[in-house]
Amino acid sequence: MTDTRPRRPAPYNPARELAVRVLLRVLHADTFAAPALDAALHSARLPARDSGLATHIVYGTLRHHLSLSAALSPLLSEDTHPKVRTLLLAGAFEKLYLGTPPHAVVSEYVNLARGARLAPPGLINAVLRRIALPEGNAASELPDWLRQVYLEAYGEQAPAVMADLLEPQPLWLSVSEAGAAALEAEGSRLNGELQGLNGWNWPGHCASPAPTARVRPSPSTPPAWPAWMRWAMSRVCGCWTWPAGQV
Repeated sequence: MTDTRPRRPAPYNPARELAVRVLLRVLHADTFAAPALDAALHSARLPARDSGLATHIVYGTLRHHLSLSAALSPLLSEDTHPKVRTLLLAGAFEKLYLGTPPHAVVSEYVNLARGARLAPPGLINAVLRRIALPEGNAASELPDWLRQVYLEAYGEQAPAVMADLLEPQPLWLSVSEAGAAALEAEGSRLNGELQGLNGWNWPGHCASPAPTARVRPSPSTPPAWPAWMRWAMSRVCGCWTWPAGQV
């Protein structure tokens, strides 16, 4: 006898659902990204690594919104529902920019579409398997008026400057000797001083290769350093920027 009972939806990472719902608010409800993400992370209380992944997806999708939209355009109709389009933007960012293995992207976002009832799973599967980056460069991520400003200001160096705008920026911290010792005890690495600053790599807390932060020495020890450090990781892990502009 054939089992006709409905199957349970496969599990998915809640960080991705949180990221998609924040992006929906930013892209379709005129909400600022930073407070929307902060509020969502505060309510969800995700583990630090998942908070880092959600942060990466939200800000990365917004940084690359123009090229991701261009990649999706030939695969979707103009009347595609915002939930479907937003979920695909996040999945496309993971596949094309974040470096998540394509099979994992397809599996996770199909499960998310089905489990959270955000989109038709078959459509998500088909689009994420086919999507590829359009030809172009970093300048295509900026609106024409802003690209022109950078071209006039930087001349031949403008492409490099505009490309750097898309990279996660360093996190600046003020630490004492005790704080630096606590970082090293957690497995982080200080790379020596340059004009009073230390380069600092922390291991494996994010979904991407460990970035480098800039650490400024401080004469006093921050209170409750390990707890503060975990808070910082959960808030900015993997992103290093605090965008406040409206998309």
